[in-house]
Amino acid sequence: MNQPTSPVSRRHLIRRAAGAAIAGTGLALAGSDAGAAPRDRAGKLPTVGQTYRLSLNAFGVTLVSHAPPPHPRLNFTGSRTLTILPGGPNFARYEVLDFAMNASHPLLGKVTLAPPLVSTPNSRISRSPDGLLEDWRQPIVMTVERLGGRTGPFLFTTSAAPHLVAHLTRFPPPRQKARPGGPPAGGALYRAQGPIRLASPGDGRTFTRLERFDVSQGRA
Repeated sequence: MNQPTSPVSRRHLIRRAAGAAIAGTGLALAGSDAGAAPRDRAGKLPTVGQTYRLSLNAFGVTLVSHAPPPHPRLNFTGSRTLTILPGGPNFARYEVLDFAMNASHPLLGKVTLAPPLVSTPNSRISRSPDGLLEDWRQPIVMTVERLGGRTGPFLFTTSAAPHLVAHLTRFPPPRQKARPGGPPAGGALYRAQGPIRLASPGDGRTFTRLERFDVSQGRA
């Protein structure tokens, strides 16, 4: 003879049956989390039309020229402003509206990095398995106040846009915090994909090179 089922046991059986039924439909919470996890890991792309201003710093950059070593080392600070453009399902493009970095050196005087008058927006932010991947391609015009004992200014331009890459958890990167006696802390690191080569537009024979041009950035 079957024993009567207690109210507690009955509720337990109902919950188990309901859970199995929902799991079979793919609507269980676990199933929803599993589907959402890749989207969370992929990161959220910035909204088209948004404009961002970022603080920049690159400390310990080496400027290599025809002058004999030791080559001067520079600490650049500055900012850039960009606006988000349409891209595709898994990436957004952006245009740099403004870019400026400055450094000072006892022998070189003021060294300035700026964009050319005309450039094509070909930078992008893409989804990646661990968040976002940013490819920043930035043509540069460098102005040096003094060089080789001569007074300028001396202009140098990049023939190919330098390429910097950052792995991000979100965009824009978090704000940087001032740190006494050193570069700001925080933000995200954008690594240059090789030395940045610049040439004098006047003769094309005078070359300089920026080495270790890795830029830390954060929301301004």
